[in-house]
Amino acid sequence: MRARGMARLLGHGADAGKSDAPTETVAHAGPDANRNQTGRHHMPAIGYVNKLDDGSYRGTLRTLSISAALKIMPNKEKKPESDQPDYRVYANGAEIGGAWIRKNKENGADYVSVSISAPEFGPRRLFANLGRAAGSESDDEFAVIWNPAE
Repeated sequence: MRARGMARLLGHGADAGKSDAPTETVAHAGPDANRNQTGRHHMPAIGYVNKLDDGSYRGTLRTLSISAALKIMPNKEKKPESDQPDYRVYANGAEIGGAWIRKNKENGADYVSVSISAPEFGPRRLFANLGRAAGSESDDEFAVIWNPAE
């Protein structure tokens, strides 16, 4: 019974739906299921950026409904000891947030914490950190790792 129910859910077998609507075949995960097409490991990454020589980061922000060119630019207007962001965040040319250099509590290493707000996200802010891109051999490639607020 359980197998027939699962087959019906997946659209396989004799008990599959009788509708003429096209069905999507669901394949089982293979040995490389932990890798996507570009060879990166799956993680809660919502984009990837590369650090450039001028200290900025450029890449792409991607969620289920958004795909945008992402720029994280040094904030040249930041005054010492102010709460202003260390970076300004832009998507498709519009400023959507800020980013701050933070210290890792465990090892003291610097990382970049990103805060984004846009109409597509509704009334909430999206929080992320820049972390070493899994599977990358470059020290200048970072994943934009989603950090859901509780």
